[in-house]
Amino acid sequence: MISRLALILVLLGSPAYAGGDPVKELGLQALHEHAPDIVIEDFQGNTTKISDHLGHPIVLHFWATWCTGCVQELPQLAALAQVFGKDSITFFAISIDERGKKMEIERFVGDLQPRLATWIPQSPAQAERYWAWGVPMTYFINAKGEIVARGMGAKNWSKIPSTEWSTFFQSLK
Repeated sequence: MISRLALILVLLGSPAYAGGDPVKELGLQALHEHAPDIVIEDFQGNTTKISDHLGHPIVLHFWATWCTGCVQELPQLAALAQVFGKDSITFFAISIDERGKKMEIERFVGDLQPRLATWIPQSPAQAERYWAWGVPMTYFINAKGEIVARGMGAKNWSKIPSTEWSTFFQSLK
C-alpha cells in the first residue's frame, strides 16, 4: 500500500510543471453544460445515479482494460482519489468494457494500488450520454451538476502539484 507521503510526492508532479490552472496545463476542454444523469453499477450489483452525488464535486473517468493510456493513468487517478476523495470529492472510474467482462475488470482494478472504486454503466447507452466514444475520457463536474472541464485522451494527472488540485477542486464546490 502506498503511504500518504508517497502519494503526496507523486502528486507534486514533475519539475516541468509551469504552475497555474490544471485545466490549461493538462489541455482540458473547458465546458459549461449540464451533466447528464446516468445510472452506474458496482461489482456487487449496487446502483447509483450521478445526480445522487450532487452537492459536491464529481470526477467521472471513463476507461477500458484494453486501453493502453487508461492503464498508464489509472494509478495516478487512484492516487488523486485517495488524497482528495476524503474532501467530499467523488471519483467514479467507469469501465466501458463489455458487461460480461466483470471478472476481468475486477482483476485489473484489484492490481491497482491504491485501489480505485470502479463502476460500469447500467447500459452502453448510459456511457454514450457522456460522449464516451473514446477512452480515456474524464469529466469534472461542479457541485451544481455542471460539467466544468473534459479531458480527452490520456493525461499525466500527477504532473499537477497537490496544491493546484486542491485549489481546482475547491473551485468546483
